[in-house]
Amino acid sequence: MDYKLSVEGKEINHIATNLSWSSNKDTLGQTLSFEMPFDERGELLPKPFINLGDKVTLRYKSKIIFFGIVEDEGRNGRAPIKYTCFDLGFYLNKNDITIQFRDQTANKALEDICKKFGIKTKIASIPAKIKKIYNGKVVSEVIKDILTIAGQKTGKKYRFEMDGDTFVVFHWRDIHVKVNVEWISNPQRNRSMGDMRNSVQVIAGDEKKVKVLAEAKDNGNIKKYGLLTKVETIDEKEKSKAQQVANNLLKELNRIQVSGSVQLLGNYEARAGRLITLNEPITGLVGNYFITDAQHSINNGIHLMTLSLEVA
Repeated sequence: MDYKLSVEGKEINHIATNLSWSSNKDTLGQTLSFEMPFDERGELLPKPFINLGDKVTLRYKSKIIFFGIVEDEGRNGRAPIKYTCFDLGFYLNKNDITIQFRDQTANKALEDICKKFGIKTKIASIPAKIKKIYNGKVVSEVIKDILTIAGQKTGKKYRFEMDGDTFVVFHWRDIHVKVNVEWISNPQRNRSMGDMRNSVQVIAGDEKKVKVLAEAKDNGNIKKYGLLTKVETIDEKEKSKAQQVANNLLKELNRIQVSGSVQLLGNYEARAGRLITLNEPITGLVGNYFITDAQHSINNGIHLMTLSLEVA
């Protein structure tokens, strides 16, 4: 098999079962799980063989596609022992931070955060300036907030992931994955106006006084679907960017949301935050789609994946 699973350098493909891994656009990092046989007499495995905190690596040929630590062990009688692992994004999800940025570019701010926790970085240039204090916030939430601010200021969407031991940030259209579309199982598609917003107000102020700094709206969509308003609050010092923020938010939110899911033959490159192209005319899943959630599994040497999607 082209996939090789190892714990602390010991390959366990011959005894590990139910190997699976997943990623989600809202979660910093990948999760991996597998099962090991219950070995009461110690005939198959040395004791103790796998411990919490052990390093786990999954390779496809020579490419590392997961590198992380054992975070959880589950035992149920003599049933196989289940291990759950997280990549190094675990440390960004489990640590709080207090930090202040004074007009730093977003990419520099992210680099400074990761440096505090010994995480390597590969971050695209993000020129938006960050001027904000984060007091006792979860590191991953700070990272998401910085990228949200950057997106509002630049009109671009940014995605993040862990690549081995490196934290990577990229423009969301930069990574396009080729998938085998000759075999598609259980295609589903949904259209909704539930999250549409055709009017945006950008405000600043406090509980005593609020000022509308900018507005953007689509009168044609308002006439068809009714008024759907998004109110965004920014710092008074950022008022020069208010109209840009309003325009960018309207561009992002003023549309019908198209989502779906498919099951395909597996490709390890298919991860949340990346793009794929489909041509499934029965449900209408045709064109470019953004992967919001990816679930991979390998059983009996067969790699399958289930992808949740949004139209790009």
